[in-house]
Amino acid sequence: MDTSPRRRTTVVLPILAFGSMWGLIELSLGGYLHLVHFPDKGAVLGGIGFALMAWFTAVTRRPRLVPWLGLIAASYKLPDAVPLHVSFTSAPVMNPAMAIIVEALVFSLVAAVFLPPERSKSPEGMIRQSP
Repeated sequence: MDTSPRRRTTVVLPILAFGSMWGLIELSLGGYLHLVHFPDKGAVLGGIGFALMAWFTAVTRRPRLVPWLGLIAASYKLPDAVPLHVSFTSAPVMNPAMAIIVEALVFSLVAAVFLPPERSKSPEGMIRQSP
């Protein structure tokens, strides 16, 4: 397993970028939709989250890393406790955070089942995976 700094950067940077993008959208758009009492905010935000996870998977071809996106995006929901004047473990904070994590886990499992496996660039991997 290659753990060079360049390799780690090419893995960690997209995770941080996509996870933060998803978290900021959940924080800003979710807050606005809650403010205007939009009834289907979960469907809207879930669709946006699904699109970001699909985009990440298309770019990186690594569906097993999608749960990290969910953890990063869910961490953006924790500061919601301050303006809501509730505990960090209360339902208005934890329910959306847990939904984000579960959505990422389910997406990762489904993508791992339906996407073709990554081909190894090593000669032995090519021999094992050749048709």
